[in-house]
Amino acid sequence: MKNPSLLIVVLIAILLGSCAKWKNKERIAAPVWSDDSSEIAYILNKYDYRRNYPDGGDVKNEEYSVYLTDTELTGDFEVSEVLEGNAEDLFYMKEAGYLISGSFSEEYHLTNAETGELLLTFSPNDSGICGDKIGNFQSINVIPSFDGSMLAVLETRSDCTIDIAFWEEENGQWMPQNTFDVPGNDFDGVAWIDADRLLVSACEEFCSEKFYLVHASYGVSEIDRTDNFSDPCLFVQTSSSWVDSTGQALFVDENRELAKASIWDDEELTASYPDFNEEYYQPGCNEFE
Repeated sequence: MKNPSLLIVVLIAILLGSCAKWKNKERIAAPVWSDDSSEIAYILNKYDYRRNYPDGGDVKNEEYSVYLTDTELTGDFEVSEVLEGNAEDLFYMKEAGYLISGSFSEEYHLTNAETGELLLTFSPNDSGICGDKIGNFQSINVIPSFDGSMLAVLETRSDCTIDIAFWEEENGQWMPQNTFDVPGNDFDGVAWIDADRLLVSACEEFCSEKFYLVHASYGVSEIDRTDNFSDPCLFVQTSSSWVDSTGQALFVDENRELAKASIWDDEELTASYPDFNEEYYQPGCNEFE
């Protein structure tokens, strides 16, 4: 009979040897409709992965590109430069001619949608972290307005406030115009509700505890309401989204391929909102005058 201890040692050596190899991986993320629903954009994340048995794995050399395809998902072409990092958020403002891509915990990139040229990078300005914040990173988010003429740039700060800067293009250069702040160590929801105003759900002791309307020119007003008004307002952030105005939703299927279907086919999702209706997937919100 063979020595069982020797067999175990050999087996462990084989497992460790196979796990130690770095492998090239790629993953589709954040598919969205263009603002006019005539095209689709998505992120292709690429990285090297090594499994560390039994504790998990390591990732290095993260990079990504943005790809475009038609509405029938029949053709793909790379449109952006290869960008460093991992991206999980995307907006395709076709009418305005640009893409916004990035990650809430890292940075965002503004890219020319025709040439793929990187135009601007948005990174957190404050290196300190609010003591009440969950996670050892600053949160950042960049969201274009419905027509793409403005960018709302949100960033958490070390003094436990959220900065909201509105950027506009002047003579071919994007420049900040007005900056406001609201109390909070983080935010868990933000969306444009019309051409000039942003709805922000801020975190203090709890998330979704305080809501603010932020006007691009006139500043901040706190919302004093106790009813559940926010769900349809925050369901889509702007005119470029994962679901279009007819209810066609984009997703990555079980084969890790890009796919689309009616949002009403996702019964689990629609059932999670007691009053779900077509207003949820329309850009904007009619709850405020």
